Amino acid sequence: MDGTTRVNQTKCPKGSFCKFGLRFDCPAGQYGNELGLIINSCSGKAAPGYYTPPGSTSATQKQCPAGRYGTGGNVDEKCTGPCAKGHYCPKNSTNATQSKCPAGRYGDIEGLQSDECSVNCYLDTKDDDNAMYTTNALCTESKCTEGYYCPPGSISSREHKCGNISVYCPIGSGLPTIAKPGYYTVNGEVVIGQISTVVSDEATRSHVLICPKGHYCFAGVKKPCPRGKYGATKGLSTSNCTGDVDPGYWSGEGAINVRSRKCFPGRYSSIPGSTSGECQGSCLPGYYCPPASISNSQKHCGHAKYFCPEGSGSPSIASRGYYTVDMHLENKTTSQTTRTTQLHCPIGSYCVNGVRKVCPAGKYGRTKGLTTSKCSGKCLKGYYCPQES
Repeated sequence: MDGTTRVNQTKCPKGSFCKFGLRFDCPAGQYGNELGLIINSCSGKAAPGYYTPPGSTSATQKQCPAGRYGTGGNVDEKCTGPCAKGHYCPKNSTNATQSKCPAGRYGDIEGLQSDECSVNCYLDTKDDDNAMYTTNALCTESKCTEGYYCPPGSISSREHKCGNISVYCPIGSGLPTIAKPGYYTVNGEVVIGQISTVVSDEATRSHVLICPKGHYCFAGVKKPCPRGKYGATKGLSTSNCTGDVDPGYWSGEGAINVRSRKCFPGRYSSIPGSTSGECQGSCLPGYYCPPASISNSQKHCGHAKYFCPEGSGSPSIASRGYYTVDMHLENKTTSQTTRTTQLHCPIGSYCVNGVRKVCPAGKYGRTKGLTTSKCSGKCLKGYYCPQES
């Protein structure tokens, strides 16, 4: 239009400034919210969190998009810059650390848009004209790696190792979780270069399991029940486990039964909690103790044909030509059920089924170990042989 033939004038509109009779758009980063402006700074700069394209009439003409922030005077949708790592910026954010990524999540790149702190997003809708940036995106959470925890503002999926064997960190942990009594931690992870290998690393435990039978678990550690104890149920948390094994029995580590193992033959235990097959002690002479005995005189040896030395697990049969005696080396009938040893049948006697008898009158016994009433034979003619000759 020819500027030399103007016929009228009008007041400079909003979003513009006028000089020498000419109208100009307020420049990008500025705005004009009144009529008749005459300088290119117009009414002022775009507000923090916003940007103003040329000709803007408001300090909040356009919101800085999600993932960006503006400190004021911004000219386009790039605003001042992208949000810092470990943080996210919703629309019209004013600084690079507007909002920390929540506990259990992490942001390892700049420009994150939502509290999911993820770039794994897809567009739901667009409700403004910013073609470069999504404004209503749905994002998958960026969860902290199992075995690690991520406090607010984390920039790595492995921000901090979980800590020690007493705590565990499932995927997405913001803090370590203390293992409850009766549970133990598992699944430690070691990262070697770019390879993640599951090993028994106590610093990166990720799960807990209930303590199995025969064990107790405390502070995340699984231990076998001690000798003399047993663990009949899962989830035990003290070294007492379920309790002591029964009298007559013993247990090694990790037992699950109150009658785990029987005391050895010839041994006994009258008290609970024995820690080896030797149990409490030996069976008394004259008695025998089968497996699982609870007394040192569990069973009488039984009959004169049997003898039971100390520590017998079963009666011993008297040898041919021997007789049994008690602990006083006597063979009285009153002690025939508690014989302790055997002796060689003496001269002048014969021995049957552990019983010593004298050779009858008219017979004689010249050697030891005779076994019949005939002894060594009849007395010679011209002689007589009283009993026990």
